[in-house]
Amino acid sequence: PIAEQPLLGSFAPAFEDGLNKGGMQFFLGQAGTGSRFHYHGAAWNLLAHGRKLWMVTPPAETPFSTKAAHQFFSEDAPRVRDTSRRCVQEPGDVVIVPDAWGHMTYNLRASVSVARFFEVPYTSVGT
Repeated sequence: PIAEQPLLGSFAPAFEDGLNKGGMQFFLGQAGTGSRFHYHGAAWNLLAHGRKLWMVTPPAETPFSTKAAHQFFSEDAPRVRDTSRRCVQEPGDVVIVPDAWGHMTYNLRASVSVARFFEVPYTSVGT
């Protein structure tokens, strides 16, 4: 029965099969909001509605900031090292953030997204 199905499970991308998965997260934000720079384990983020700007940095290059996303993007983002990567996520796009990579987001439009942490199971060659 439909009542027994997890609400957000249907949003999970097909590549999730075989991965160790964490809890699903739901995000809703108006234009001009976002997340501060942070890092965690590997995760995917599926944008269902809106438009979102991402800045991603290698682990050793992640800046520390207590500024809100809109303030960081307008004041500090131009000075972040060239190792950062930026992209605009459109509805239906999945952004995969590698383990320990720093990232922040800025909603260019009101946005709705779902995300999940994951681990790729380790298997050694020949076993």
